[in-house]
Amino acid sequence: MASTALVISACSNAIPSDSEAVVAEPDRVFNSAKSSKVVAACIEEKWEAWVNKFENWGVIQTNTINEVYNISALKYGPEAYDGAPLKPTTKNYSADVSHSEAGSETKLYQYFSLNIGTNPFFSIVDKCQ
Repeated sequence: MASTALVISACSNAIPSDSEAVVAEPDRVFNSAKSSKVVAACIEEKWEAWVNKFENWGVIQTNTINEVYNISALKYGPEAYDGAPLKPTTKNYSADVSHSEAGSETKLYQYFSLNIGTNPFFSIVDKCQ
């Protein structure tokens, strides 16, 4: 029964807590000669432009903690039937951009995705380096 609960919880796509995000290994790591501020601004702008192509896809949130920029792509959950506004309930992608000796380092995390072909979130992060 414990293994069933573990499998079910592993498939969950709810927004991970900050401690879960820190423990997880990144899906890709990028290095750039650009500053962390420049790379983070680029990712935020281009992710925002991409999600705005689709009605009610979700939102991009950016936080800065200890000089690390965290940009997250949060998808809206199921439409509320009570007329309440949509709320972001699923973190699909997150990028942590930090300062490095050579410029910056970006750690990209993918929590949930159904992309077929080239992943636009990965492509954008790559192009912002």
